[in-house]
Parts: sequence; C-alpha cells; structure tokens
Amino acid sequence: MSMKNRYLPFMMLLIVIAGCGARPDARDFPKQSFPVSEKAPQKAPVIVESAPGQPVKADEPRGVIDLRDALSATLENNPELSAARWQVRIMESGIGQSAVRKNPELDFAAEQFGGVGSRKEFDGAEITFRLSQVIELGGKRTARIRESKLAHEVAAWDYEIMRLDILTRATGAYIALVASQEKAALADETVALAENFAKMAAERVKAGKVAPIEEAKANVSLSRERINQNQRVRELAVARKQLAAFWGGKEPVFEKASGVLDSLYGIPSLEQVRDVFEKNPHLARWAAETERYSSRVALEKKRRIPDITVSGGAGRYRDDNSTAYLMGLSFPLPLFDRNQWSLKQAEQESLKAADARRSQETQVKNSFYKAYQELVSSYDNARVLTQEIIPVAQKTLGDVTEGYRQGKFSSLDVLEAQKTYFETREQGIDTLAAYHTAVAEVERLAGAPLQYLVIKR
Repeated sequence: MSMKNRYLPFMMLLIVIAGCGARPDARDFPKQSFPVSEKAPQKAPVIVESAPGQPVKADEPRGVIDLRDALSATLENNPELSAARWQVRIMESGIGQSAVRKNPELDFAAEQFGGVGSRKEFDGAEITFRLSQVIELGGKRTARIRESKLAHEVAAWDYEIMRLDILTRATGAYIALVASQEKAALADETVALAENFAKMAAERVKAGKVAPIEEAKANVSLSRERINQNQRVRELAVARKQLAAFWGGKEPVFEKASGVLDSLYGIPSLEQVRDVFEKNPHLARWAAETERYSSRVALEKKRRIPDITVSGGAGRYRDDNSTAYLMGLSFPLPLFDRNQWSLKQAEQESLKAADARRSQETQVKNSFYKAYQELVSSYDNARVLTQEIIPVAQKTLGDVTEGYRQGKFSSLDVLEAQKTYFETREQGIDTLAAYHTAVAEVERLAGAPLQYLVIKR
C-alpha cells in the first residue's frame, strides 16, 4: 500500500471530525433592530449592537425642548438603559456559544524508546497519533440552543420593561418641570399683582381714604409673595436638573420645556384599557420566562443520555517501519451520576417560576387598577378645578379688587380673594400634573398610549 493510501482513512476521519466542529451558519441568528416605537411590541423586542466598541454619547438637547426631545435623549444616553442593552447583547452572544460543538482532541504518544538493545534511542519506538471527538446524543445541542434563545428573549423583555419604566419616569420628570415653570410664572404674576395692590393701598392712604394699616398689610402680603417667588425659582432649578439626569446631564443646558398642562383627554373605560393591558410587556415577559424554565428541564433530561467519544489514528513502528491504524469508541456508564439532581433542581426552578409568574401578575394587575382609579380621580379633580372653581375665583378677585377701588371692600377682602385665587391656581397646576402623571403610569402598565383609545376633548 502506498503512503497516500495508507493514511487515507485517517485523513477522512479528520475531515469528518472537523466538519462536526464547524461554526453555525450566521443566518441561524439574524440580527434584529432595537424597537423604539411607543407601542409595546407583541413579540419579544431584540436589540443588537449597532457599532462595535463603547456607545457614543449624543449631544444633550438645547434651546426649547419638548417631551419627544427629552425621551429621545433618555433613550440614547440613559446609563440604566445602556447597561440593559449590553445585557441583551451578552445573551445574544450566548446563543452563538451554545451552538458550538465540542472541540476535537489530538493525542500524541511515543512508547518503547530510550531503553537498551533494540529499544535504544528511537530504534524500536512506537509513535501513535490519535484524534478523538465527543458526539452529543439525545438532541442536547438543539435543546441548549433553544434554552439560550429563550434566555435572550427574556432579557429582551426585561429591557423593554425597563425602557417603559424609565421613559415613564422621564415623562413624570418632564411634567414636574412644566408644572414648576407654571408655578414660577404664577409666582411672578402673584408678585406683580401684590405690587399693584401695595401701590394702590399707598395711594389710598395718601389720599386719606383708608388708614395706614391698609398699606402695611399690603406690604406684608407683597413680602410673603416674594419669598414664595424665590422658593419657586429654587424648585424650578431642581426640576431642571432632575430631568437632565435622565440622559446623564450634570447641568441642564436646555432653555426651557415647552408644553402646557391644561389639556385633558377623555378617560377610556376600564374594559378598553384592560384589553390592551393583557398584552403588556410585564405579562408577556413571564410567558417567555416560563417557557425558558421548561426548556431547561428538557435540556437536563437530555443530559442524562451519555455522549460517545469516537477516535481514530495511526501508529508508526520504527523497528520494522510499519504503520497500523487505530479506532476507538467510548462512553460513560451512568451508574452513579445520571444527572438526577440537576434535573430535580431544574424542575423545582420551573415550579418556582410558575408561582412567581402568578404573584407578579397579581401585583401588576393591582398596580394597574390602582393607577386607573388615580387617573379617573385626578381627571375629575382637574376638570372641576379648571372648568368651575378657578374661573369663579378669578371673577371674584376681579370684582373684589374693583370694589376696593370704589371703597366697597377692605384690603383684607382683597388679600383674601387674592390668596384664594392663586392657591386655587396652584392647586390646579398640581392636579393637572397629577393627571398627566397618572396617564403616563397607566400607559406604562397598559403598554400603549391612551390616545389610541379615546378622542381628545
């Protein structure tokens, strides 16, 4: 037999084993884009790294910003979201690793050398090359890939839930900033009105129409409103920093937040919102989580099936310059370790996940119903304040102020009317902010904007 034919079986075995260890086709794991839509996806959201290396921090929003600017900056630069995106990419890499087959092993051995006589040096040495490969049986590789894909899906849902949570919190911070801006503007208006009243009181005292105590009361009221004005300025500075913190800004560089709080939407019925709520990411995530634990149980069952190791090679004998081939087959005997405890652990984790799912669903539903009731309550309060109470308080203040000019009312009546009006205005701002915050919270739990369910009034 020629040298080429002599090594042909060994070369064929090497080709077969190398083919078993080939990389999986990249088409098995298509890259998907990260969703940024406002609606919650019906399938698990998946993100991938758009460019290698560390993410580049985008410019902070400047000038007059709106809610979309704030949320876009949060999506791009929020550190919590960035860490969650990396976790999804890590789990995606795990899919590729789970598909990789075990490496073949190359064994070299030299025997019967370094002795005396015919075994002197390498004269009678036996040199053996052996290549072995573990072959997984029972569908372990397929089960392992499936478990990794489900783990990646759970991580994607976790990201989506965090995305909604952070965007809701950023929306709340934006609403708080708009409310602070309106309160600061209201404080300026209050100070201006108090200054005008103090001037009016001084003129009436000078004309001898009222006692000097009237001017003193007006000045005290003016000083109190200036203190309140300074407090609103400080609260506004804090609200600006709290919003900028969502995109990693140390100091806000934007000018102001646009928007007003006096827009009210009709409240959808509980049945309408509940239909959307049943598809929200908090519940969809547990469907994937439960399936992941079930797949882990299936994987541990398959691991009870022993794998076999096939080997082949050739031996060279120096004493007669001959060559012989080697073939081998080995597998473990499952006498003691039958993977029984790993299987039991996986089954217990699956049962635990089922209980955790029921507990989480109960908590999310309770939070949803509570948020919905707060939305209804804040809507009713805001509607009554803005459409009934504030207009009456405004008209009363105008009537009392005009009556004071005519000598029909005292300064105490004017100050009381001013206090009632501006306190009601501030209460209206707080109530409207609570309403819009409740809308954002219900949308987070429902997984969809409310304007898709109602018509703006």
